[in-house]
Amino acid sequence: MEPKLRNRYGCMTLAAGLLLACIVSLAVFPSLRLAAADLMEIVSGRWESADYKAYPTSENPQDFYGRVYTKTRIEAVRQNMLTSQEEASQWAGFRVLVPTHLPDGMESITKIILEGEHAYCVEVNLEAARALLQAADLPTDAIPAGQARVQVTAAIEPRVVMNQSQGARWFTILQGHNPEVTGPEGFDLDLLRELGELGLRYLGLSAAEARQLSQRMEWASFLVLPPADMTMAEPVSINGHSGCVLRSTQPGKDHTAVLWEADGVLYGIYGGLPTDELVAIAESLQ
Repeated sequence: MEPKLRNRYGCMTLAAGLLLACIVSLAVFPSLRLAAADLMEIVSGRWESADYKAYPTSENPQDFYGRVYTKTRIEAVRQNMLTSQEEASQWAGFRVLVPTHLPDGMESITKIILEGEHAYCVEVNLEAARALLQAADLPTDAIPAGQARVQVTAAIEPRVVMNQSQGARWFTILQGHNPEVTGPEGFDLDLLRELGELGLRYLGLSAAEARQLSQRMEWASFLVLPPADMTMAEPVSINGHSGCVLRSTQPGKDHTAVLWEADGVLYGIYGGLPTDELVAIAESLQ
């Protein structure tokens, strides 16, 4: 029987409604936002298929997740444009939250994108992980010797995406539940948890911070809220819930992301806004 991985809220969330796989993030949309023309192409009440890029192909040597994990979509994703919080919650299977605070000059969100169930095949490059961790003087004992790569699959539950922009100022909100991850027979999925924790340390969190966050947001969370080409991390608290701020240090890539988990749902806000603005939006979700 294939091993399965689900975060500790898995049972609760299945009963209450399932996961935050809003990966329209840095990886799914070219710049984490939907242009007006793109939005117009999604007809309200109708499902439309999309074939977005899953993970970036960044050459940045600090891009841990982009170099270790490669995702390939194996089940198509369909999108539905909704206009009310209640309708989105019904479709998603969990209570969808909307921000009550928006940066000056930005209009209220009136369109909500619901992405249907889909799945990915994820190749984990253990050789690349070992090399990056060694270069950063981080432990590699958890990585099995003689195994270069492993493939796992991730079943993504319905997730919600909201986009807003004003010129160069923009943000995207992602909400969903953790996916169910299955691996080949005999493969210990706990390795992925340890790799996820080490990846957070690679991005700059202390050992204690990475452990605390990985206990709240398992490795599978980052299939839903991918760090993409983010290269710096620091802890953050959103209304008392542990999370992290991720930033890109690459020239011309001024993305910032705020990721956290609350009550069995994963949340991510990505944007071209100052961190304090993104945190203010996050803390206003109701």
